This record gives sequence, C-alpha cells and structure tokens, in this order.
Amino acid sequence: MVERQREPLLEDVCSRNECSIQGLAAVEAGNGNAAEAARLLGRADLLLGETGIARDTFDATLVTDAEASARSQLGDRAYEAAYLTG
Repeated sequence: MVERQREPLLEDVCSRNECSIQGLAAVEAGNGNAAEAARLLGRADLLLGETGIARDTFDATLVTDAEASARSQLGDRAYEAAYLTG
C-alpha cells in the first residue's frame, strides 16, 4: 500500500483554538474593545507558547494590526495589564 503524503493543513501550523482567539482579538480591536482584544491576544500567546508555535504563523498582519489598534486605544501600560490577564 502506497501512503499518500498529506498536505499541511492550518491545524498543522496553528490549532483552531489559538487561531480563533487571534481572530476574535482582531474583531474586538476593530470594534473598539481594546481591553478584550489585549486579553485575547495574551491568551492566544500563552497557548501558542505551550505548543511551541510561533505567534505570527496564522496571520502576522492580522495579529500585528490587532495589537497596534489595542495599544493605541489603551496605551502601553493598560495594554500590558490587560494582555497579562489573558
């Protein structure tokens, strides 16, 4: 029996949970819910760190833009505080 080589899927790179959390963070940042966006980014980074997957594997621009938006709305100190609750 010949084994087919499997094509890499999104879940091979980033589990659905972490990617979904990053996507939700982007939505929250876009809706002006900066504290929730920061908290979600913190949670996603925590989970990604546990799995050893890079933060920007899913969509670097999406995550970077969400963080920049949340930081600009909250300021660095408040962003970091919210991020650490994630």
